[in-house]
Amino acid sequence: MVDMNLRKGSLEGIVRLYTDKHWPNLEKLLLFYQNLPSLKEAIYKAAFAIRGPNGRRHGHQTRIKKRALEEAASILGQMEGEIRSCKDFEGLIHLIKNTVEPIPGLGELYTYDTALRIGAKLGLRPNLVYIHAGTRDGAKALGINPKRESIDPANLPVAFQELEAHQIEDCLCIHKDRLKELR
Repeated sequence: MVDMNLRKGSLEGIVRLYTDKHWPNLEKLLLFYQNLPSLKEAIYKAAFAIRGPNGRRHGHQTRIKKRALEEAASILGQMEGEIRSCKDFEGLIHLIKNTVEPIPGLGELYTYDTALRIGAKLGLRPNLVYIHAGTRDGAKALGINPKRESIDPANLPVAFQELEAHQIEDCLCIHKDRLKELR
């Protein structure tokens, strides 16, 4: 069924491909962060963009200079109390954004990924789909204003309604080229 939907070039086929092939990887990453022994360790690993137990940096952040990551880790590490007091993902991402985006070499994708990883430890997931980098291209392919900071998942096509906001973000980013082909 997946292959048939992909041949048709449907949104449903793209979402099914995402859930079958990519969704488990994202959930495995979030589970890794959720199960870390402390928030302090989650902040440290998230700041250094560690993608799992192997200690390697996530592909999204391989071009970021180590110095920028070290500065972010130092600052975020000192903010453990503020981070812990965040009540929702939106508060967390804005705290991280205001803290790390002034650091040269760190931008909106780093901010989102770091907040998502730390949020996993805190039990906070986004309710909105945040727009950045590849996600911007996927949103644009769906006819959504790419200059927006975020999108309410309810405003997306029905095919995406089975996914949570962080999964939609991941799907839009991973399948941005397939989404462009549908236009």
